[in-house]
Amino acid sequence: MTRDDAWLRTIPDPAGAETARELALIAAHWAFRAANAPPWRLPFYGRRSEAVLGRARALDPDEPYVLLVEGQSLLYKPGTFGGDAVEAQRRFERLREVLRREAVPGIHPVEADVWIWMSLRKQGSPAAETLRARLLAQRPPPLFRQFLLDPP
Repeated sequence: MTRDDAWLRTIPDPAGAETARELALIAAHWAFRAANAPPWRLPFYGRRSEAVLGRARALDPDEPYVLLVEGQSLLYKPGTFGGDAVEAQRRFERLREVLRREAVPGIHPVEADVWIWMSLRKQGSPAAETLRARLLAQRPPPLFRQFLLDPP
């Protein structure tokens, strides 16, 4: 969806969202918009994303999309604005637990592990390479393999 500019120009109004999943997806779009915005728009879009994600978290903190988007936000946000790779890893570990209990449309079971690896990598942890090798040995789907070989 983020490859189509129309999605980012017309992000749905969160007032019409009824579930934590819907709100998390709207928050993700605002975060993506912030990441690709000129510097003077970043605070506005970032605050929008955080506000919508906060509403999603209040509805269901264990909703897989809330955990995924919150983890990604913590991972990519600069530390001066609350980014934290350790906290991101915790969200992704919780996501992995949830995914082990139930299949979630749109989230592949290996996705949480790939994000955990990205968090470990950002922390400079020696465990990152061990996890990466284990994940590659599992022959993940092409998108995740690409992340592991050439991280975004």
